[in-house]
Amino acid sequence: MLEIAGYRILRRLGEGGMGAVYLAEALDGGQRVAIKVIHGHLLERQEFRERFRREVARAKTVPPFCTAEVIAADPDHEPPYLVIEYVDGPSLFEVVQQHGPLRGARLHSLAVGVATALTAIHGAGVIHRDLKPGNVLVSSGSIKVIDFGLAREIDSNTGNLTTGDEVIGTVPYLSPERLGGARVITPAADIFAWGGIITFAATGRTPFRGATPADTAISILSDPPDLSGVPAEIKELVERALDKDPELRPTARELLDALLNAAPTAPRAAVPEVATVPMRRPKWRGVRLGLMTAGLSVVLLVTAAAIALSGQTGTPTAQTSSDSSLVPRPSPSLMPTLTPSINPGLRPMIEDRLTSEDGWSPTDDKRYGRCTIGSAGLTATLYPKSAVYRCKGRHDQTTDFDVSVDVKTTGNSCAAIWFRYQADGSDGPGIQQPDGGYALQICGELAVFVTHETAYRSLREMKLRTSVAERGSRIRIVARGTEFTFYQDGEQLAIHDDNTFHIGRVALGMLQRNGQELPGGHSATFTNLVLHGTSVLPPQTSGSGRGSSSADPA
Repeated sequence: MLEIAGYRILRRLGEGGMGAVYLAEALDGGQRVAIKVIHGHLLERQEFRERFRREVARAKTVPPFCTAEVIAADPDHEPPYLVIEYVDGPSLFEVVQQHGPLRGARLHSLAVGVATALTAIHGAGVIHRDLKPGNVLVSSGSIKVIDFGLAREIDSNTGNLTTGDEVIGTVPYLSPERLGGARVITPAADIFAWGGIITFAATGRTPFRGATPADTAISILSDPPDLSGVPAEIKELVERALDKDPELRPTARELLDALLNAAPTAPRAAVPEVATVPMRRPKWRGVRLGLMTAGLSVVLLVTAAAIALSGQTGTPTAQTSSDSSLVPRPSPSLMPTLTPSINPGLRPMIEDRLTSEDGWSPTDDKRYGRCTIGSAGLTATLYPKSAVYRCKGRHDQTTDFDVSVDVKTTGNSCAAIWFRYQADGSDGPGIQQPDGGYALQICGELAVFVTHETAYRSLREMKLRTSVAERGSRIRIVARGTEFTFYQDGEQLAIHDDNTFHIGRVALGMLQRNGQELPGGHSATFTNLVLHGTSVLPPQTSGSGRGSSSADPA
């Protein structure tokens, strides 16, 4: 089993565009920690090493009572790693998604906790710059803010919004001055994000929303916040935090004082005294006029938003990570690689590790292949002279969807993810469309978007950044209307538009290139499947798990 810095890796907890977080335990005592490691394919890019080095430095300066404590780090190691305290608790996003919006004392305690953390972070001379529900952990009644990958010192940060094709931050929580291209960003940007977080906690949605990341950005720049549903006792403070002029927002210390003075029943104990430093507030005049003339910055944001940060650029109605954010999530009931949806309105439908017979079933068709389920995941194996085999699984019907799954193949095998898929009328009443659907064919270092009715037809080929053979990758497909976006390990591969199929299910299996028949023994393994979707029919338990030859696509 893999070891890093004297710790044994147990399992992956989460991942984002920059790296992955693993649960590990010390070899000499069993202490459990979280280890963050940069993705291997990014190590050749010096800017990611430097960003990681900065994250380590920022994390070490912040008081440990408000964040996951840094235990060890080595930015020069191969691969670079950061060992942090393992926080035994879910993210705020998961809390709201699973249990609904917070009310009363719980909401006030959250507001106090995040304001306390920001007071400490800003007091240490750091601006977080990526504050969002996925980076706020709720543990045993305490609040901890994590992930300083985008942080900067107060005295030496700039407002640069993009680096190459990457958005710096998460769109629904970016302040107007960041979207408007301000040269210097102050701690007030984190205060704006605080307002978005509290609105989300109170209502389950963000205060600025749009159908696309571009629409969300424009709403932040030009619209008043939607605070309907935010309790009256905290609404005015949230509104001040969301002011478009950073000079008019309260400081973190002012937030904390107002919260404690406004609610005598809210927790007053265990609020540590934290040092503060003078915060220069540069003039940001002509705010609304500047917003109208900041077109270039908005265009840069919108262009990058479509490919940024593991899809966390939309309204987080089914969100992580980042964010797919890099959040330690210890609860066994939660998916360790849960990827938030970027499509507003989608709901979680399937979260399956694929290591037990919950939604998928083992099958064995002597003509074509078999599917087995074990600790490694769901494994599809082709028999000799077979080119296609689908595993028997769930029949949840979706229109728009967001699906992600870990995929690993052997040799020159090709894995396949079918979607908007129908077969032989077996997918339920009321489905009026041809048999067939779409599939993403994943062969080593190549992915092919195909469609099929009586035969398979290639729509687009995409070069993978790393091979899925032996080592594996996380593959993600997002469908919005007729537009399909494909990702590998959090990075966008391509966007393609097609209007052939509109409704169907997700299936897993193998599909060889050009109907190629292999001599047998080739396989593909799937783990940690997450599906967010727009449900159109109740799920069915029966499946068309039968195998198929290239002439019988099922």
